Amino acid sequence: MRVLGVDWGSARIGIAVAETEPFGGTLLPVIAASGSLAKDARRIAEVATSERVEAIVVGVPYNPLGSGNMGRLCRKLAEGLRALGWAVHEVDESFSSQESEDALKEMSLSAPRVRSKIDSAAALRILSRYAHGE
Repeated sequence: MRVLGVDWGSARIGIAVAETEPFGGTLLPVIAASGSLAKDARRIAEVATSERVEAIVVGVPYNPLGSGNMGRLCRKLAEGLRALGWAVHEVDESFSSQESEDALKEMSLSAPRVRSKIDSAAALRILSRYAHGE
């Protein structure tokens, strides 16, 4: 199944696309967040359509003490995508950005290259968690 991964942030939205079996993915260009979840959902849906995916996987930060503000916003984004007719799955994205940053640094990328890829790399990590049932 072809899926689109989303690492939503208030400034940037990381995007990646992957096949779940066998797992293999590609980083897509980061989308600048618009300040409106509805607009962000429409833009993500446009990418999903152009990438011909079957579903969208949204990373949601899970907080053991309950859902924080970012978790609520990510869930609202997922609801907006569902309202646009997409099958949406939510996956714990806790530490995905930090893990992605560490992996990119291990590749000896320059600091600017790491910053330019971290959000989409986190989206790919979210897809990996989805594909592997984490």
